[in-house]
Amino acid sequence: MNQGQGRSSDQRQEKTPKKGQTGDRAQRPSPDRHRVQKAVFSLAPPLLKNYAELWEDGGETNDFAVAAEELEDNAIDLDTDMAVVDEDELEVAPGFLSVQEQTGHSIEGYEVFLGDALANIRETAVFSPNTVYTITVVPSDGGQYRCRFEGPAWFNRRLPAEMSLYVNRLRNFLCAVARWLENEKQEFLREPLPGNFVRGEAPFACDPVVLQKSFLDRINILTSEHLRIDATAFSRLLDNIWLVWPEWSMPLKSLFISPDFREEWLVEVCTPVYGAADEIWHRREGLQYADLGKQDIDRLKKRPFDNLDPEEKLHFLRDKIGCDIATARRVLQRVLTIISLMERKK
Repeated sequence: MNQGQGRSSDQRQEKTPKKGQTGDRAQRPSPDRHRVQKAVFSLAPPLLKNYAELWEDGGETNDFAVAAEELEDNAIDLDTDMAVVDEDELEVAPGFLSVQEQTGHSIEGYEVFLGDALANIRETAVFSPNTVYTITVVPSDGGQYRCRFEGPAWFNRRLPAEMSLYVNRLRNFLCAVARWLENEKQEFLREPLPGNFVRGEAPFACDPVVLQKSFLDRINILTSEHLRIDATAFSRLLDNIWLVWPEWSMPLKSLFISPDFREEWLVEVCTPVYGAADEIWHRREGLQYADLGKQDIDRLKKRPFDNLDPEEKLHFLRDKIGCDIATARRVLQRVLTIISLMERKK
């Protein structure tokens, strides 16, 4: 047993200032590090600000714990309001037009809205700028788009050391997301369609950008090791991150939960796979291995990816990102159509 583990609760209570008693900051009780980390990455900005102010106000440990739990309960209610809803249940708020209505594009499975201007955007159950972390996208010179994150003003004030550690990681991560989007996804910033987001992903077939973990790994590699966040923190943070254009807005989480993004990714990476294969694969009608079960997929995973035939690669990849056989059929049809058009142009 480590020294100090056997202290009685009475001994510990002696070190806790009584209600109304003053003391320096170092003597004030504070929550454990795990609770602080959970709060920073789970709470929406207004609730996190309240959390920080509660901490600064001091008080007894039990009072802090109860109040913190109340804030976290409130966060659940806020996340419910901010949740991505099914397209059939979605009602576009007054003053917004769907992308399909505005541009003729059909975008299903995630929310993109158009308003008069970001400054005039109304608070709605779908998107409220002051309750989330916004990564802003604006046009720049030469047809390029700039992408950046600016944290709430209170991020810049002096925070308790334990909290500052995780707030810095949060801010650094979101800045890195903005840099990555600006450097790697200009087509998507120009027009936020699923096909534009996955453009150029073919060389990274075994590292799907439409999976949270793969996306997190790409962002973390841009940051110093001590500032990186883990998968749990990213999952908690996702509900509170939105991409905002002067005309559009969308939750970052849509990149990973929308079936459209996954299907477009499969088309992007499987087109060169079939394009490089023998012509016999170009003339196939439908899937040859449509009855592949879990055990068959598991056997594919044990073989080198480069040794698989085109359809085995399709099944390997669609399983990796959680797509079903019906999606694989649509993807194959689209891939073969693309290849046929390319061959006609030769």
